[in-house]
Amino acid sequence: MLDHRRLSYFLAVAAERSFTRAAERLHVAQPALSRQVRQLEDELGGPLLVRGGADGVTPTAAGALLLERAPELLRQLDRVWDDARRVAGADRPGARLRLAYAASAAHGSAPPILAELHAREPDLAVQARMASTVDAIAGLRGGTLDAAILRAPVDIEGLAAYVVRREPQGVVMREGHPLAQGTTVALAALAGTTILIHPRDANPGRYDLLLRASRDAGFEPSFEEPLLAFDPTHSTVAASDRVSIVSDPGAGLPPGLVWLPIEPALTLDVVLLTPLVAAASPAAVASLVAAADAVARRSGWLGPERHSESVVDRGSGAAATRSPA
Repeated sequence: MLDHRRLSYFLAVAAERSFTRAAERLHVAQPALSRQVRQLEDELGGPLLVRGGADGVTPTAAGALLLERAPELLRQLDRVWDDARRVAGADRPGARLRLAYAASAAHGSAPPILAELHAREPDLAVQARMASTVDAIAGLRGGTLDAAILRAPVDIEGLAAYVVRREPQGVVMREGHPLAQGTTVALAALAGTTILIHPRDANPGRYDLLLRASRDAGFEPSFEEPLLAFDPTHSTVAASDRVSIVSDPGAGLPPGLVWLPIEPALTLDVVLLTPLVAAASPAAVASLVAAADAVARRSGWLGPERHSESVVDRGSGAAATRSPA
């Protein structure tokens, strides 16, 4: 029987020509990815990929056929799913979706996704509230939430996750800061500079990403907890040589401050989490996932020709990526 996920995994490996790169792209443990592809090969009765060649992983004749025809098949399955969902009554009066989102996703990611969902399902009652990462994940596991939009969640084992956005990270500093003269900031140049960051308990994924990236760049970072839990004016940064590492604020940065991207590129993932089996409103959850995917495609949140990536077979690990230099 056709397994939508296994087919998607095969396509990712064939496109990347590497199990390692495909696993990194999908945020799936490589052994789990290999197992799923092997099971697909067992179902079809023969190998789909040649492993270990000079050119990396290459498709066999059967694999090439699947690589040619499977994308359209998946698109047809998506259309059938959408039609069946509507017939099943996902948008009937009384349907509801219980959603939590982190404060960090409140401005850039959650609103356009919810707007798209409302446009698709105007009769769907959405109960949305702000919650910490820890509380949101507890709600998903405890059955009090249907979905959550979070930045870089760590402990997501047993949940389905969809990477909907990859946010480039950069340094916010005062205009006269010694590092503010170029167009980028080398991560290694932050050695000896005080970096404002919330305690690890507030967002383990973000904290661990910055700690790991700093150590990879050859220095132990000097972290300091900001005075305010939420400070859109970056008052401490504006009045000192301290810096913050944040996603691109666009035009929302106060006068006197600058934001420069980090080099090599550092990105933080925004992830849509749902239970593996939606207990209350599976059709509503499917609508939310489709809405998030549509916004991610339209907005280019995952880069050119990229789309939301289902992550359903993985253990713990921050949903964050670092691009190669």
